[in-house]
Amino acid sequence: MVKSVLNEEPQIQLSQREQQVLELVVTGASNKEIAQKLVISVNTVKVHMRNIFEKLGVQSRTEASTLAIQEGLVSVTDSGAADDGEESAPAAARTFLLTPNPALALPRWQQFYLLAALLLALLLALVPLLTREAPRTAPELPVLYRQAPTPAPVAAQP
Repeated sequence: MVKSVLNEEPQIQLSQREQQVLELVVTGASNKEIAQKLVISVNTVKVHMRNIFEKLGVQSRTEASTLAIQEGLVSVTDSGAADDGEESAPAAARTFLLTPNPALALPRWQQFYLLAALLLALLLALVPLLTREAPRTAPELPVLYRQAPTPAPVAAQP
């Protein structure tokens, strides 16, 4: 929750991610740079920007930056960059990952169980094919056009 400098009531409520996007907008970062920094897509940045514009009641990045500085949503250092109070990491090295990257490879025991499940599924799919008996005789096909039997030739009588 973000509080205004003039009074203690929250006037503008931005989510944590919207606050991070706004801080980067104040530094002059493009949507692509913001997306890379926050490890999100450019379209997600656009959605956050639309939400920020709506909540702040502005129509441009410049208006949003000016209002954010005036309302104390972000503070600006002497270098002109937005300062969010984190002194430990330089701005270029700091990222805003909300969750750590998931492990890319499965642990060995999960690989074993996955392989066993796939083999079992394959076996269950093949069992009906393996137990099917091959036909021993040619199948009887229906006769579509049956011809009348040919009459036997009549023998001449002496």
